[in-house]
Amino acid sequence: MPKQRKISVVIPVYNEEAYIQDCLNTLVRQTRPFDEIIVVDNNSQDKTIELVSTYPGITVVRESNQGHQYAQKRGFSSANGSWIVRIDADTRLAENWCEILDALIHTHRNTQAFTGRGTFYDVPFPALFGRLQIMMYQYFQYPAAGGWTLWGSVMAIERTAWVDAEKFCHDTTAVDEDIDMTLALRKLGYRVLYTPMLNAAVSLRRGQTNIGSVVAYVRSWQQNYRYHGKNFAAGYIFLLTCIVVIFAGLAWLPIIIYQRLRMGCATGRC
Repeated sequence: MPKQRKISVVIPVYNEEAYIQDCLNTLVRQTRPFDEIIVVDNNSQDKTIELVSTYPGITVVRESNQGHQYAQKRGFSSANGSWIVRIDADTRLAENWCEILDALIHTHRNTQAFTGRGTFYDVPFPALFGRLQIMMYQYFQYPAAGGWTLWGSVMAIERTAWVDAEKFCHDTTAVDEDIDMTLALRKLGYRVLYTPMLNAAVSLRRGQTNIGSVVAYVRSWQQNYRYHGKNFAAGYIFLLTCIVVIFAGLAWLPIIIYQRLRMGCATGRC
């Protein structure tokens, strides 16, 4: 497929040495190459940036303010593409992912942002967990957001739309940057499209930590709606996040057991 536009990809990182190489390996093997790969170092203290430096042609920028909100903004500001892809350091893209995105941009000319789905590679029953994530994050949130919601593990936004929406986004870690961006775009009448065609393998790292971190994460969801003056929607989202926390509590133990068995097998102890 001939290149019709410049597509940049931005990856915020903070101590991602366990994930970053698998992520970058999928980026440099694309059938339709990304025109620019930007890694945003958000104060990493491990070997993340040392590992990134072994890949030629990748740009590293630094953001000293800690938090995804600041790192994402720094990466977007540094990107030169007419479209900007945002993924996480644990995201692994199929080799034709950028090619599929390019085709979607061409066929959906009235869409300013795309978001995809994730298949979790480090949990039991990955297909089930993936469907539940889409159901709760996309379908259940749809009435409050007034449409589909961007998901930072796998999303793309037209540069001009981001420049317009940036002024309506909030410079605080109290909000989730993906939902914040979605509501800012919608305020301007821009269209966000969810499509399973933009599938990616991702890690369910929040589910592997503890319930406290899950609560802190989902609490930011309702904060987005309050910051954008949508108090009724924030109440609905509070009920939704209660469901997410209950599910996380039920799923946490099986995930931990699965992870320990997996690590044991990897070291020859199973």
